[in-house]
Amino acid sequence: MNEEDKKKEAEYIFAKALLNELKPQDWSKESWERLKDSYLQGKVSFESWERFISEKEEIIEPTILESTELPGNGILISEFAKTLVDKLKKERVLFYRQDSRQVIEIGTLKDIEDKIIQTGFIPIKSSRFVTLVENYFIPWCKIFKKGGGSFEVIKSMTKDCGNTVLDSQVFQEGLPNINRIFTVQNPIIYKGDLTFPKEGYDKRFNSWLPHDAPKITNMEMSLEDAKKLIYDIFKEFCFETRQDYMNAISALLTPFLRGLFNTGFNTRCPVYCYEANRERSGKDYLAGITGILYEGHASEEPPISNGEYRSSGGNDELRKKLTSAMISGRKRLHFSNNKGHLNNSVFESVVTATRYSDRLLGKNESVTFDNELDFSFSGNLGITLTPDLSNRTIFIKLFLDIEDANRRKFDNPNLHEIVLGKRNELLSALYSLVRNWFDKKCPKGLIPFASFPEWARVCGGIMEAAGYDSPCKKSNEEIGISIDTETDEMKELFELCYNKRKGYWLTKMDIKNLIIDPNENIMSYMQWENRSSQTKFGIKLNKFVGRILSDIRLIVEDKKIRSSRWKYKFVKHKENYDKKEIFGV
Repeated sequence: MNEEDKKKEAEYIFAKALLNELKPQDWSKESWERLKDSYLQGKVSFESWERFISEKEEIIEPTILESTELPGNGILISEFAKTLVDKLKKERVLFYRQDSRQVIEIGTLKDIEDKIIQTGFIPIKSSRFVTLVENYFIPWCKIFKKGGGSFEVIKSMTKDCGNTVLDSQVFQEGLPNINRIFTVQNPIIYKGDLTFPKEGYDKRFNSWLPHDAPKITNMEMSLEDAKKLIYDIFKEFCFETRQDYMNAISALLTPFLRGLFNTGFNTRCPVYCYEANRERSGKDYLAGITGILYEGHASEEPPISNGEYRSSGGNDELRKKLTSAMISGRKRLHFSNNKGHLNNSVFESVVTATRYSDRLLGKNESVTFDNELDFSFSGNLGITLTPDLSNRTIFIKLFLDIEDANRRKFDNPNLHEIVLGKRNELLSALYSLVRNWFDKKCPKGLIPFASFPEWARVCGGIMEAAGYDSPCKKSNEEIGISIDTETDEMKELFELCYNKRKGYWLTKMDIKNLIIDPNENIMSYMQWENRSSQTKFGIKLNKFVGRILSDIRLIVEDKKIRSSRWKYKFVKHKENYDKKEIFGV
């Protein structure tokens, strides 16, 4: 062995001795730094280190952190921000949300089995940012001596520096943009083809799909098997009619369709109302199936209306909840056990708004989000809605006729647990419906829904293509009876006036006399001797001029005179007003 070989062997033994001070799984950053220093001092050659590493098959190569000088001493904050973002954007740990104008991370928790659960978007605060960055960089700065010269020290950035970096345009523009979290593997029509979001970050859709999210495991599930699986899930619920079963299927399917709408992920869909004739019918248990499939748990929000006087007017609390849900990237809200009259202007607005704006709590700053939330609520028979909300809602009615609800026996008493264990299979079943529709060239639904036309086209088309009835179809019960009390009583008034005074022009006094007939029971709460009650009645009556209820239209003789002198007639419905007269064509 010549001198050169002896030297290499000595270096190898030195490296081996140095690195064997600790077992491979216990190696720390300091051990690697010592090896690095030895190499830089000429005590260990790179060849010796490489030779030793190759013989250690169990070794895990460490991540040697880069060092970055903090701003100051000629380093601009913008330069420092650029250095950070060039590294962090590759790690996919921080993202920028353009709608909320915030730097965010994907929140994680560990469950009791140490499994990582991703909880949604979390805006990064400077204190969190300071420590998070140190997982990828070693920040340092120069300290200058009084007598001249300087030395380097490791030092964390300050909170003020962290705030400035987070707010800097350089940092925000350098991060990947993100808008949404997919909780499951959703199908998406992209450039004419049916595709799926990638695990983790997907630049095409500015999205994040957790690596452990439920997946479509059987891409070739037959339509027959898919429908059987869906039937097995719903078969023990006491639906009042077949249409309610159809509506329940569409409620399960709707969150799966976000990527199929031509009008984007924020296309609005109907609100679902789970209504039962009595307690213990399973309305929230039924709604929980959708929650378990898409979120892994049956989450319920407090009721919008709890039956107390003016309780559903809590617009501020609901507004805060909506803003919080959109900041965190949630996809679904279910409000359970509503009572009384559900009258909330914020809720009525958000169910049809494709974009939602609000002020951030504690800040004088407004943000605007794409509204990708799906909404549902539940209540027992007796809950009433405003006309606006009633017309934007699809009802799923349950009817339980036995005396003791707790005496029921089920083939699947732990249905939620079964659904949780079959999330992949259920997604495969829903995908089978979607694939069947896509293979048939995406036929549109035959029955329209004016408030949600794109949803009616896609969801109605998928269900009809699979042999189901359209979810846009109204049952005979829904056509005849509304849970909108105002429309209900006006429907009775239309029928009364048409049957009693068909073909006659009537004043408000004439109509009032028909109402107060002892043989009738309409608007019994009205105090006709009070001027205010008469005014309210006139306003309500004028609101329904031109409307059609029970196939009867209310018309006015001459709208040019003062409304207090109007004369009314209740006539059988005919087609809408002459469009040629309106449009001139």
